[in-house]
Amino acid sequence: MLRVEPISQADRDAWLAMRIALYPDEPLHVIESELDSFLNTGKIADREHGVLIARVHNMPVGFIETSDFGQNRCHIESWYVSPNARGSGVGRALIDACEHWARSRRAIELTSDTNEDYPDSPPAHKACGFLASDDDTLFEKRLGNQS
Repeated sequence: MLRVEPISQADRDAWLAMRIALYPDEPLHVIESELDSFLNTGKIADREHGVLIARVHNMPVGFIETSDFGQNRCHIESWYVSPNARGSGVGRALIDACEHWARSRRAIELTSDTNEDYPDSPPAHKACGFLASDDDTLFEKRLGNQS
């Protein structure tokens, strides 16, 4: 059974492991500082964030971090699904929950970006309804006013 919910202190170790898998070259102290900042203040780099974790049969299999840029726009900062859970709907469930969070912040636009280090990212974004830039590095999705 798939469940997506806000991350909590109890999820820190699982979130840390997935963050390291997504950003293997990022210094550990930087990742830990960002996680602790969010868990203590709800912010990363002084920006309000929503962080959601996906579980399948209670096992963490993915997360999404979204920042509130204000002016009706939220931005996906990180989106990760464990390799063994890809293609099973986890990524789409995270995006759906992220859109709900963004709408709760009055956002009408959700953006994201990627680079050549993440070749699975462009098709995943497109499958979730994002429009891509010409070079498949920037993505945008209009959210409208659905609740």
